[in-house]
Amino acid sequence: MVLKFLIFACLLILAPITAIAETNMTTSNAATESFPLDQIQSRVESSVRALPSDSKMIWTGMVTPPLPDSWPPTPTTVWVRYGYARGQEIPLRIADGEQVSKVLFRIEIVPTDHQGKLNRIGERVESAGIQGVRPLRPDEVGIFKNADSVQTAAQALKAMPASAQSTEIKAYYQLWMQTNGVIAGQVEKFHAAFFAWLKS
Repeated sequence: MVLKFLIFACLLILAPITAIAETNMTTSNAATESFPLDQIQSRVESSVRALPSDSKMIWTGMVTPPLPDSWPPTPTTVWVRYGYARGQEIPLRIADGEQVSKVLFRIEIVPTDHQGKLNRIGERVESAGIQGVRPLRPDEVGIFKNADSVQTAAQALKAMPASAQSTEIKAYYQLWMQTNGVIAGQVEKFHAAFFAWLKS
């Protein structure tokens, strides 16, 4: 999953170019789907392909890093990921950016069962804004290479991390926020305390 993320990240995302559309986070009436955690990316990709969208767009399913529903974390903190899509219009009209969709799925992580629970939020793939892109610097590539280990360490937290671990977690999530402003802006309000800590 890190390799797939790096392929997209090598275009590096700058600050959003267009305003972020408000996203309705109400879960649809569709039944919750559970699956192994290592299948989150592939499940979101297939689920995005199954949703209706503008025929001029080619969309690819993407997943945010895990985000805590409370901060500082506790033994009962729930970690959540969001599925969305990034795409390009055909013929290509934007050379230095990508369309980013509204949030489409909410995925609750259940580590004890090594499962993810996916709920559909959106009924159609629609753009929320355009995300600018540029190449990653070598240090940024290094940060993203450690994504899996940082995410795993973060989800294991039962209290505020120690100083050294805080630095590593902040470096990763801050870079993700900087390079994924459109999607980060949509979900920040649901994880306000965590985002405030990242910005502190």
